[in-house]
Amino acid sequence: MLTRQFLESFYHSPLGLLYQRHIRQILRRMLPELMQKTGGTPPQIACLGHGTPLFHNLPRANLVSCITICPEWLSPVTWPQKTETKHAPHPANQTAQADLLHLPFADDSMDYLILNHSLEFCGHPHQLLRECWRVLAPEGRLILITPHRHSLWARAEHTPLGHGHPYSRRQVQQLLKEQLFQIDELHMAMLMPPFRRRLWMRLYAVIRRAVRGLHSLMPLQWGGVVMLRASKHLYQPVTGTPAHKLAAKKAPNLAKNHSPRKEKVVSIPTG
Repeated sequence: MLTRQFLESFYHSPLGLLYQRHIRQILRRMLPELMQKTGGTPPQIACLGHGTPLFHNLPRANLVSCITICPEWLSPVTWPQKTETKHAPHPANQTAQADLLHLPFADDSMDYLILNHSLEFCGHPHQLLRECWRVLAPEGRLILITPHRHSLWARAEHTPLGHGHPYSRRQVQQLLKEQLFQIDELHMAMLMPPFRRRLWMRLYAVIRRAVRGLHSLMPLQWGGVVMLRASKHLYQPVTGTPAHKLAAKKAPNLAKNHSPRKEKVVSIPTG
């Protein structure tokens, strides 16, 4: 199980800084409408798990407020008040601690939900996603960030991705579809191995450019993180055997069951 000290130590390390920069780059591409939103009612955003690295130094972060819900086993992490760049966090950002299976939000109240370091540590993933579906507004967006079980990152215990229960792409997609989410976008992040040597840090850009061409051929070996964007669906699609075929299959064969019976004539002897 993760601790606050372990998370802070990782995200302040050279590997952790590289990790969060790459995750934020993909997050900007997955939420372009959020990064370009101007005026109007601000969106309601909540992050389940550990949310400060995602909005730290993010462009337009000072215009978007977010509340982080830490699980009961993780000490709340406060939002930083100062950053090394001009992109300071929103002053209204909040952090709370609650049960992720019973979120303190009303139905249809959130526009965006981001799951970071939460799904892989939940013993009831179906119930967690169902609770996310409840609090999301119609057509709300769910961003899921979870370690890829076929990668080296899922085995690297010096990173948060090496703890908990990792998932494959197919498993995550199936989980979301079962809880009435439609998958809009999928990314395989962190194409480099989780090595801590500074040589790998310097060669990361070269490795990333070289692997991008092979990414469609070897996604299982190279993608360390599965990032999904899904939309809330209000209705479940009907699947299975068509009604007319099912009715024809169950209908009794009247011609066979009610065929006329032949009467047998019995002669009675007299005397």
